[in-house]
Amino acid sequence: VMADQGATTLRDAVRYGAGISLAAGEGGAQGDNLTIRGFTARNDIFIDGMRDFGSYYRDPFNEEQVQILKGPSSVAFGRGTTGGVLNQATKTPVLESFVKGTANLGTDLTERATLDVNEPLPALGAGAAFRLNVMATRANVAGRDVAENQRYGIAPSLSLGLGAATRATFTLLHQAENDTPDYGIPWLFNGPAPVARNNYYGFANTNFLDTRADIVGSKVEHTINDHISATDQVRYANYGRNAQITEAQIPAGTTLATPINSININRNQITVDSTETFLQNQFDVTSRFGTGRVRHALVAGLELSRETSDPTRRTWAGVP
Repeated sequence: VMADQGATTLRDAVRYGAGISLAAGEGGAQGDNLTIRGFTARNDIFIDGMRDFGSYYRDPFNEEQVQILKGPSSVAFGRGTTGGVLNQATKTPVLESFVKGTANLGTDLTERATLDVNEPLPALGAGAAFRLNVMATRANVAGRDVAENQRYGIAPSLSLGLGAATRATFTLLHQAENDTPDYGIPWLFNGPAPVARNNYYGFANTNFLDTRADIVGSKVEHTINDHISATDQVRYANYGRNAQITEAQIPAGTTLATPINSININRNQITVDSTETFLQNQFDVTSRFGTGRVRHALVAGLELSRETSDPTRRTWAGVP
Protein backbone atom coordinates (compact mmCIF):
# COMPACT_ATOMS: atom_id res chain seq x y z
CA VAL A 1 0.00 0.00 0.00
CA MET A 2 2.84 2.42 0.82
CA ALA A 3 4.39 1.73 -2.59
CA ASP A 4 1.05 2.23 -4.38
CA GLN A 5 0.52 5.53 -2.54
CA GLY A 6 4.06 6.71 -3.20
CA ALA A 7 4.39 7.57 0.49
CA THR A 8 7.41 9.77 1.20
CA THR A 9 6.74 10.48 4.88
CA LEU A 10 5.43 8.48 7.81
CA ARG A 11 2.45 10.85 7.85
CA ASP A 12 1.61 9.88 4.28
CA ALA A 13 1.82 6.20 5.20
CA VAL A 14 -0.68 6.44 8.09
CA ARG A 15 -2.90 9.23 6.79
CA TYR A 16 -5.69 6.86 5.72
CA GLY A 17 -5.61 4.63 8.79
CA ALA A 18 -8.89 4.60 10.68
CA GLY A 19 -8.75 6.39 14.03
CA ILE A 20 -5.56 8.32 13.24
CA SER A 21 -5.41 12.11 13.03
CA LEU A 22 -2.38 14.18 12.02
CA ALA A 23 -1.50 17.31 13.96
CA ALA A 24 0.14 20.33 12.33
CA GLY A 25 2.56 21.75 14.87
CA GLU A 26 0.03 22.74 17.54
CA GLY A 27 1.74 23.88 20.71
CA GLY A 28 4.99 24.56 18.91
CA ALA A 29 5.70 20.84 18.43
CA GLN A 30 8.06 19.87 15.64
CA GLY A 31 8.34 16.38 14.19
CA ASP A 32 5.70 13.74 13.62
CA ASN A 33 2.70 14.52 15.81
CA LEU A 34 -0.39 12.32 15.60
CA THR A 35 -3.27 11.05 17.68
CA ILE A 36 -4.72 7.54 17.82
CA ARG A 37 -8.37 7.24 18.85
CA GLY A 38 -8.22 10.84 20.11
CA PHE A 39 -5.18 10.37 22.37
CA THR A 40 -1.81 11.89 21.59
CA ALA A 41 0.69 9.33 20.29
CA ARG A 42 3.83 11.50 20.11
CA ASN A 43 5.52 9.16 22.58
CA ASP A 44 4.02 5.98 21.16
CA ILE A 45 6.08 5.69 17.95
CA PHE A 46 8.34 2.64 17.82
CA ILE A 47 11.00 1.07 15.59
CA ASP A 48 10.97 -2.73 15.70
CA GLY A 49 9.27 -2.74 19.09
CA MET A 50 11.52 -0.15 20.78
CA ARG A 51 10.63 3.53 21.31
CA ASP A 52 11.59 6.14 18.75
CA PHE A 53 10.89 9.36 20.63
CA GLY A 54 12.91 11.92 18.69
CA SER A 55 11.21 15.07 17.40
CA TYR A 56 11.82 14.63 13.68
CA TYR A 57 9.87 13.87 10.51
CA ARG A 58 10.28 10.21 9.66
CA ASP A 59 10.81 8.96 6.13
CA PRO A 60 9.60 5.41 5.26
CA PHE A 61 12.54 4.61 2.94
CA ASN A 62 13.78 1.97 5.41
CA GLU A 63 10.38 0.61 6.46
CA GLU A 64 8.99 -2.75 5.37
CA GLN A 65 5.71 -2.17 7.18
CA VAL A 66 3.98 0.42 9.34
CA GLN A 67 1.94 -1.37 11.99
CA ILE A 68 -0.83 0.37 13.92
CA LEU A 69 -2.12 -1.25 17.10
CA LYS A 70 -5.16 0.53 18.50
CA GLY A 71 -6.32 0.34 22.08
CA PRO A 72 -4.44 0.37 25.42
CA SER A 73 -1.35 -1.78 24.87
CA SER A 74 1.01 -1.19 27.78
CA VAL A 75 1.18 -4.96 28.31
CA ALA A 76 3.16 -5.16 25.05
CA PHE A 77 4.83 -1.75 24.76
CA GLY A 78 5.25 -0.33 28.27
CA ARG A 79 4.06 2.99 29.68
CA GLY A 80 1.75 5.30 27.81
CA THR A 81 0.00 3.91 24.72
CA THR A 82 -3.47 5.00 25.81
CA GLY A 83 -4.91 5.21 22.31
CA GLY A 84 -2.50 2.83 20.61
CA VAL A 85 0.98 2.54 19.14
CA LEU A 86 2.61 2.91 15.76
CA ASN A 87 5.47 0.52 15.01
CA GLN A 88 7.88 0.89 12.11
CA ALA A 89 9.12 -2.52 10.95
CA THR A 90 12.43 -1.90 9.22
CA LYS A 91 13.92 -3.52 6.16
CA THR A 92 16.45 -6.17 7.22
CA PRO A 93 18.71 -8.50 5.21
CA VAL A 94 17.35 -11.60 3.47
CA LEU A 95 19.05 -14.50 1.71
CA GLU A 96 18.64 -13.29 -1.84
CA SER A 97 20.45 -10.83 -4.06
CA PHE A 98 18.61 -7.81 -5.45
CA VAL A 99 18.88 -4.13 -6.30
CA LYS A 100 15.77 -1.95 -6.22
CA GLY A 101 15.23 1.76 -6.53
CA THR A 102 12.79 4.57 -7.18
CA ALA A 103 13.10 7.98 -8.80
CA ASN A 104 10.42 10.68 -8.61
CA LEU A 105 10.25 14.04 -10.35
CA GLY A 106 7.40 16.48 -9.98
CA THR A 107 6.30 20.07 -9.98
CA ASP A 108 7.49 22.54 -7.34
CA LEU A 109 11.05 21.21 -7.71
CA THR A 110 10.13 17.79 -6.36
CA GLU A 111 13.06 15.37 -6.60
CA ARG A 112 13.38 12.04 -4.80
CA ALA A 113 15.49 8.92 -5.20
CA THR A 114 15.78 5.73 -3.13
CA LEU A 115 18.02 2.67 -3.42
CA ASP A 116 17.60 -0.74 -1.78
CA VAL A 117 20.49 -3.23 -2.17
CA ASN A 118 20.63 -6.70 -0.58
CA GLU A 119 23.46 -9.20 -0.93
CA PRO A 120 24.19 -12.55 0.80
CA LEU A 121 27.68 -12.80 2.29
CA PRO A 122 28.67 -16.50 2.25
CA ALA A 123 32.19 -15.56 3.36
CA LEU A 124 30.70 -14.72 6.79
CA GLY A 125 28.63 -17.92 6.99
CA ALA A 126 25.69 -19.61 5.32
CA GLY A 127 23.13 -17.26 6.89
CA ALA A 128 24.94 -13.93 6.47
CA ALA A 129 23.57 -11.05 4.41
CA PHE A 130 23.99 -7.28 4.09
CA ARG A 131 21.37 -4.70 3.14
CA LEU A 132 21.66 -1.00 2.38
CA ASN A 133 18.87 1.55 1.98
CA VAL A 134 19.59 5.11 0.82
CA MET A 135 17.24 8.08 0.28
CA ALA A 136 17.51 11.71 -0.85
CA THR A 137 14.53 14.08 -1.17
CA ARG A 138 14.04 17.74 -2.04
CA ALA A 139 10.74 19.52 -2.64
CA ASN A 140 9.02 22.85 -2.39
CA VAL A 141 5.35 23.29 -1.47
CA ALA A 142 2.69 24.04 -4.10
CA GLY A 143 1.60 27.66 -3.85
CA ARG A 144 4.07 28.47 -1.07
CA ASP A 145 7.11 30.03 -2.69
CA VAL A 146 9.46 30.03 0.31
CA ALA A 147 8.84 26.69 2.04
CA GLU A 148 11.29 23.90 1.19
CA ASN A 149 11.96 20.39 2.47
CA GLN A 150 15.29 18.61 2.10
CA ARG A 151 16.37 15.36 3.72
CA TYR A 152 18.58 12.37 3.17
CA GLY A 153 19.04 9.04 4.91
CA ILE A 154 21.22 5.95 4.94
CA ALA A 155 20.43 2.66 6.68
CA PRO A 156 22.90 -0.27 6.47
CA SER A 157 22.16 -3.57 8.25
CA LEU A 158 23.98 -6.88 8.67
CA SER A 159 22.44 -10.22 9.61
CA LEU A 160 24.25 -13.39 10.70
CA GLY A 161 22.80 -16.87 11.11
CA LEU A 162 19.61 -16.39 9.10
CA GLY A 163 17.70 -19.67 9.19
CA ALA A 164 19.71 -20.94 12.16
CA ALA A 165 18.74 -21.35 15.80
CA THR A 166 20.71 -18.27 16.78
CA ARG A 167 20.38 -15.13 14.66
CA ALA A 168 21.87 -11.66 15.03
CA THR A 169 21.11 -8.42 13.21
CA PHE A 170 23.02 -5.13 13.49
CA THR A 171 21.41 -1.93 12.24
CA LEU A 172 22.27 1.73 11.74
CA LEU A 173 20.03 4.62 10.68
CA HIS A 174 21.14 8.15 9.90
CA GLN A 175 18.53 10.64 8.70
CA ALA A 176 19.04 14.38 8.45
CA GLU A 177 16.69 17.16 7.38
CA ASN A 178 17.23 20.79 6.49
CA ASP A 179 13.96 22.67 5.88
CA THR A 180 12.70 26.19 5.43
CA PRO A 181 9.63 25.80 7.68
CA ASP A 182 6.23 27.32 7.07
CA TYR A 183 3.46 27.84 9.63
CA GLY A 184 1.12 28.87 6.85
CA ILE A 185 -1.70 31.40 6.82
CA PRO A 186 -2.96 32.65 10.20
CA TRP A 187 -6.29 31.36 11.50
CA LEU A 188 -8.87 34.12 11.74
CA PHE A 189 -11.87 33.13 13.87
CA ASN A 190 -13.56 30.32 11.89
CA GLY A 191 -11.07 29.70 9.10
CA PRO A 192 -7.85 30.74 7.38
CA ALA A 193 -7.54 34.48 6.91
CA PRO A 194 -8.87 35.57 3.48
CA VAL A 195 -5.44 36.44 2.05
CA ALA A 196 -3.37 35.18 -0.88
CA ARG A 197 -2.28 31.55 -0.53
CA ASN A 198 1.36 32.47 -1.15
CA ASN A 199 1.55 34.98 1.70
CA TYR A 200 4.57 34.04 3.82
CA TYR A 201 4.69 35.52 7.32
CA GLY A 202 8.11 34.27 8.38
CA PHE A 203 11.67 35.37 7.68
CA ALA A 204 12.82 33.53 4.58
CA ASN A 205 16.53 34.12 5.16
CA THR A 206 16.69 33.20 8.84
CA ASN A 207 13.96 30.60 9.44
CA PHE A 208 15.17 27.02 9.49
CA LEU A 209 14.43 23.55 10.84
CA ASP A 210 17.40 21.19 11.08
CA THR A 211 16.93 17.72 12.54
CA ARG A 212 19.16 14.67 12.82
CA ALA A 213 18.51 11.10 13.95
CA ASP A 214 21.34 8.60 14.54
CA ILE A 215 20.14 5.19 15.70
CA VAL A 216 22.35 2.13 16.13
CA GLY A 217 21.18 -1.23 17.46
CA SER A 218 21.59 -4.97 17.64
CA LYS A 219 19.10 -7.81 17.97
CA VAL A 220 19.95 -11.39 18.94
CA GLU A 221 17.33 -14.13 18.70
CA HIS A 222 17.70 -17.71 19.89
CA THR A 223 15.22 -20.53 19.35
CA ILE A 224 15.71 -22.89 22.28
CA ASN A 225 13.24 -25.49 21.01
CA ASP A 226 9.91 -25.67 19.20
CA HIS A 227 8.18 -23.97 22.13
CA ILE A 228 10.61 -21.46 23.67
CA SER A 229 12.53 -18.56 22.13
CA ALA A 230 14.49 -15.64 23.55
CA THR A 231 15.26 -12.19 22.11
CA ASP A 232 17.57 -9.44 23.29
CA GLN A 233 17.69 -5.97 21.70
CA VAL A 234 20.07 -3.12 22.49
CA ARG A 235 19.69 0.34 20.97
CA TYR A 236 21.28 3.76 21.30
CA ALA A 237 19.79 6.83 19.62
CA ASN A 238 20.92 10.44 19.45
CA TYR A 239 18.51 13.05 18.12
CA GLY A 240 19.42 16.65 17.32
CA ARG A 241 16.97 19.47 16.63
CA ASN A 242 17.74 23.12 15.90
CA ALA A 243 14.92 25.38 14.72
CA GLN A 244 13.82 28.97 14.30
CA ILE A 245 10.23 29.17 13.08
CA THR A 246 7.83 32.10 12.78
CA GLU A 247 4.24 31.74 13.94
CA ALA A 248 1.77 34.33 12.67
CA GLN A 249 -0.62 35.42 15.44
CA ILE A 250 -3.78 37.50 15.22
CA PRO A 251 -3.34 40.45 17.64
CA ALA A 252 -5.52 40.80 20.70
CA GLY A 253 -8.57 42.99 20.28
CA THR A 254 -9.34 41.79 16.76
CA THR A 255 -13.07 41.25 16.26
CA LEU A 256 -15.28 40.00 13.48
CA ALA A 257 -15.88 43.62 12.50
CA THR A 258 -12.16 44.48 12.18
CA PRO A 259 -11.31 45.15 8.50
CA ILE A 260 -8.81 42.65 7.13
CA ASN A 261 -6.52 45.38 5.79
CA SER A 262 -6.14 46.94 9.24
CA ILE A 263 -4.87 43.79 11.00
CA ASN A 264 -1.11 43.80 11.64
CA ILE A 265 0.07 40.25 12.31
CA ASN A 266 2.27 39.54 15.33
CA ARG A 267 5.18 37.27 14.39
CA ASN A 268 6.08 34.97 17.27
CA GLN A 269 9.54 33.49 16.99
CA ILE A 270 9.78 29.83 18.08
CA THR A 271 13.39 28.77 18.63
CA VAL A 272 14.81 25.59 20.10
CA ASP A 273 18.17 23.85 20.17
CA SER A 274 17.82 20.36 21.62
CA THR A 275 19.68 17.07 21.92
CA GLU A 276 17.85 13.93 23.03
CA THR A 277 19.38 10.52 23.72
CA PHE A 278 17.95 7.06 24.22
CA LEU A 279 19.70 3.93 25.50
CA GLN A 280 17.72 0.75 26.05
CA ASN A 281 18.11 -2.98 26.51
CA GLN A 282 15.03 -5.12 26.00
CA PHE A 283 15.02 -8.86 26.80
CA ASP A 284 12.06 -11.17 26.14
CA VAL A 285 11.36 -14.87 26.50
CA THR A 286 8.35 -16.38 24.73
CA SER A 287 6.88 -19.80 25.44
CA ARG A 288 4.12 -21.39 23.38
CA PHE A 289 2.37 -24.51 24.66
CA GLY A 290 -1.00 -26.20 24.80
CA THR A 291 -3.28 -27.89 27.31
CA GLY A 292 -5.66 -30.08 25.35
CA ARG A 293 -7.26 -27.92 22.69
CA VAL A 294 -6.32 -24.68 24.43
CA ARG A 295 -3.15 -23.01 23.21
CA HIS A 296 -1.17 -20.50 25.25
CA ALA A 297 1.54 -17.91 24.74
CA LEU A 298 3.50 -16.81 27.80
CA VAL A 299 5.80 -13.81 27.48
CA ALA A 300 8.20 -12.50 30.12
CA GLY A 301 10.40 -9.47 29.59
CA LEU A 302 12.84 -7.07 31.20
CA GLU A 303 13.48 -3.54 29.92
CA LEU A 304 16.19 -1.16 31.11
CA SER A 305 16.32 2.30 29.59
CA ARG A 306 17.68 5.80 30.02
CA GLU A 307 16.35 8.82 28.14
CA THR A 308 17.68 12.38 28.23
CA SER A 309 16.43 15.66 26.81
CA ASP A 310 18.34 18.95 26.89
CA PRO A 311 16.40 21.72 25.11
CA THR A 312 17.34 25.40 25.04
CA ARG A 313 14.55 27.81 24.11
CA ARG A 314 14.97 31.52 23.55
CA THR A 315 12.51 34.39 23.69
CA TRP A 316 12.50 37.32 21.27
CA ALA A 317 11.58 40.96 21.60
CA GLY A 318 11.13 43.66 19.00
CA VAL A 319 10.17 41.32 16.18
CA PRO A 320 8.90 43.53 13.28
